[in-house]
Amino acid sequence: MVSRPAAQRTRLILTMGGHPGTSAARRPALLEELADVLGRAYPTKPLAVIGRSAREMLADHIAVIEIALPIDVPRVVPNDADDDHVIAAAVAVHATLSISGDSHLLTMGGLQGIDILSAAMAVEQIGIEGARSKI
Repeated sequence: MVSRPAAQRTRLILTMGGHPGTSAARRPALLEELADVLGRAYPTKPLAVIGRSAREMLADHIAVIEIALPIDVPRVVPNDADDDHVIAAAVAVHATLSISGDSHLLTMGGLQGIDILSAAMAVEQIGIEGARSKI
């Protein structure tokens, strides 16, 4: 697989929100974290490669997600309590796959029947037609 900037892979995954059989879920706390990360200096260059601003990328993300409001956020991710929200959102919407670039989540590989994959690995596993040529 050709390595491309993470922003390109993430944008490709976001486009999958409209693909039959796929959906995306986030907790409000995770949207705040994403907004913070996109506002930092380091995403600027990868976003420029795909012709998107941080604000546009966040808007794209919000357009394809389902807001998940789990009742409980149990402590399950070692070393990063904030990542517990990712698992809680995935459980709340009965997800079978969670796509993340977070090292704490990726090293877990999966939890409670939910596979945790990077964007590139998810595209490979899902095999959406034409996706491999875009990452």
